[in-house]
This record gives sequence, C-alpha cells and structure tokens, in this order.
Amino acid sequence: MEHTLTQLPFWSSLTEREMDTLRRSAFVRHYKKGAFVHSSDNECLGMLFILSGEIRTYLLSDEGREVTLFRLYPGELCVLSASCVISQITFDTQMTAGMDTDVLIIPANVIAALKEKNLHVRCFLYELATKRFSDVMWAM
Repeated sequence: MEHTLTQLPFWSSLTEREMDTLRRSAFVRHYKKGAFVHSSDNECLGMLFILSGEIRTYLLSDEGREVTLFRLYPGELCVLSASCVISQITFDTQMTAGMDTDVLIIPANVIAALKEKNLHVRCFLYELATKRFSDVMWAM
C-alpha cells in the first residue's frame, strides 16, 4: 500500500499526519469485467487510482444510449467518482470495469479534508478535473 500511495502526484506535498491518514483510510477494491463501479446517482465513492485493468467512463443519453467519455488505465487517477468533493462537477457519469480491474480508493471524506487543508491537493484535484473535462469535450 505504501508504495502505491507514494505514486500519488501530491504525496510529497503532504504532511506526515496527512500521509498517515491516507495510509489508514485508502483501500483496494477489485471489480470483475463489466462490473458497475460508480454512478453520479450513487454515493460519492472517492478518488480512484487505477492499479490494473481498465475503467470506462460514460454518459447515458436521454434515449438510454451510452456515450464513452474516456477510459482509465493503470497509473491514472479519476476524481469524477468524487464529484461531491468538487461541487463544480455537475454532469452525471457512469463507470464500469472494462476488464478485471483493481482500484485504490481514497474515500471522499478523506480527499475532501485534504483538499480543504492542503493547497497542493486542491490544485491537483482541479487540474485533474480540468483534464478530464477536456477529455469529455474532445469525446463530444
């Protein structure tokens, strides 16, 4: 777990207390191919760090058609699953595992607290959200 956490882009900007909080709260979850990972309609999951596999993020049209926005691969992070943390994210997305996938999850309450206390984390989250928004616009 420690090795994985040190790969987070903002890890070196955290205080020892913040690092300890992440060590205690982050967890790994496995999803089988095709499994539902997240929907904006459900609980705020948290920030995802893809360890293996693939996650497809998509929108559902009013007609029920799926529009793929982007895919996440090992080493990539996603904050759309923590949209409750960034109130400026106002569109509903769905996420499913494109293959058997392992994900490190930093719970929403933890990432929210880090965002409020650590400017580096806040900037990182907004930069990542902006990048994903750019991916979404490109898909459209």
